[in-house]
Amino acid sequence: MPHKVAHMNRVFVLISYLLVGVAFIMAGILTPAYWGVVPKEVLSSVSEGSDSLDSRLEYYFQSENPGVVSTIINTPELTSTNFGELRVRINDLLEERPLFQLSGGAEPYFERVFNRVFTKQQFNDAFSNILDDSGIVTNTMSLFLNKSLRLRLIDIMEQSKNGVVSSILKARTVKDFKKLEPVTTASGSPLDVSVLVTAMMVQSGYCDQSISQKLQNWSEAALSGPGKETEKLEIFLLSVLNLSSRLGYMSMAELIKHCKSPEAVIEASKISVTAPEIFPAFYTVSLIHGDPLKVAPVMLTADEEKNKARKGSLIQALELGKQAVHFIVDTKKEITSEQPLISDIPKSISELGKKAGLESLSIKKPYLGLFLRVVFFWGGTLCLLNFSIGSLNHYLESNRKGKSRLPSQTSDQSLAYIRNISLALFIGGLFWFSSEPPPEKLENDSKLSLVSSNRPSASKQFTFSSSSSMNTQSLDQPTIIVLVAFLLIQFILYVICRMKLAEIRKSKEAASLKLELLANEENLFDSGLYVGLGGTVLALSMVTLGFVDASLMAAYASTLFGIISVAFVKIFHLRPLRQQLIREVNKK
Repeated sequence: MPHKVAHMNRVFVLISYLLVGVAFIMAGILTPAYWGVVPKEVLSSVSEGSDSLDSRLEYYFQSENPGVVSTIINTPELTSTNFGELRVRINDLLEERPLFQLSGGAEPYFERVFNRVFTKQQFNDAFSNILDDSGIVTNTMSLFLNKSLRLRLIDIMEQSKNGVVSSILKARTVKDFKKLEPVTTASGSPLDVSVLVTAMMVQSGYCDQSISQKLQNWSEAALSGPGKETEKLEIFLLSVLNLSSRLGYMSMAELIKHCKSPEAVIEASKISVTAPEIFPAFYTVSLIHGDPLKVAPVMLTADEEKNKARKGSLIQALELGKQAVHFIVDTKKEITSEQPLISDIPKSISELGKKAGLESLSIKKPYLGLFLRVVFFWGGTLCLLNFSIGSLNHYLESNRKGKSRLPSQTSDQSLAYIRNISLALFIGGLFWFSSEPPPEKLENDSKLSLVSSNRPSASKQFTFSSSSSMNTQSLDQPTIIVLVAFLLIQFILYVICRMKLAEIRKSKEAASLKLELLANEENLFDSGLYVGLGGTVLALSMVTLGFVDASLMAAYASTLFGIISVAFVKIFHLRPLRQQLIREVNKK
């Protein structure tokens, strides 16, 4: 009777392992929290109802800010059925408010400076080369290169009672800048333009309070002589100058309004100069996200391929909504439409993940979702391993009355625990990588022009390394899966070798016989090298024939893993045991 109760208890434990393991594995598959990507459909479903690009464009238009609308809809990568309608509405608005062509929107200071200055013909003759498709000026600096217009603006700005504006205007007299020439010289117009544009931004309330305070402090310190503050002020003024050469006034004002520090303005300027190809997309993403300083490092890295992929992901995020943009910027993940290897899940089952809140959790708390997904896979695999090994042990004990036992039971119990945990880690990792969607495949075009043809500056091209038919260096999903598979095979062989060594060490045979048994198992101890070489040959053949799209690194890694595994077994396990047995033989 006690034996029957023990049997039932063991069966119950094994069934519990099976059910919990299957549940955990399914929970891991249904948790859409991935390492470097996010499925587009997942991001789309959780972004429903958030502020969309179309609603933001409508807001800017209703706020009499057609310059920003025009800048956004002229971003080369963006497409929308509403863009055509918006262009018509912009043209109608410019017919009613011609000065919007200069400022890009409602700006009292522009109206005071430019009112009745140009006839329509004079305007077209002077600025036709810096107008976008909607007829709005895209180069603020060009507007103020006319000295008489700058003098009118100076008269207006000097009437301001804003102390910060007064301090900034005094920076026109600074002669200690390294790159900006004094306004009294023939080449002093850049300094004049940058100071006046900055003063207008502060006067109109577009600059954040922290920026205004620093500008005031830097300006007052620069008047006292050269120093760190003078250098900081010059860098900021140069940044404003760069942005003013790329954007219309209201478009630039809207970007600076989203900058919370001078560093954000400087980073935006760096992108406009060093990577003008991505600047239009950067501008739009910054306005939707709200913090250009966070957007800049996401869009501009040292890896050109990554820049292209992230830019594409952010363009897709713009179409999905503000929440999607925040997710991509905050996590630096890429949107993918590719399906993972484990993707054929019935829709009724996949809906369980949504109802359980796993989808929402993966977006709102991506790192927690990723942690839970790893725990699900590792815990589920460990439970299934315990079920499998425990069931086999139970079967052998029940049918052979305990005379036959698993090899693992002849070794240390601690080794069995280490084996189970390690196997669970590797197999769980294999589940993880198999259910991880691969990144979006980039287009084969080696060059991508992102600068609109109507820009005043010459178009440039952003060159990306072209992809070859054989992937020789990328660490993509197929490569990672192959690497994990080879590593898992070598680990299994390593565990088998350790079990055989433990079996010989614990046997009751004489030391001399144990040495002969170790010599007889020499081929087993070298099996990792044989399997590693075979894996390399097989992988090279499959890659060459196009059966898999893994990199050559994965093929060569098979031999490397085999060498490391065999060396580890022989140096750290086989050699000490032989040394011990040789000493025992010589003592006799």
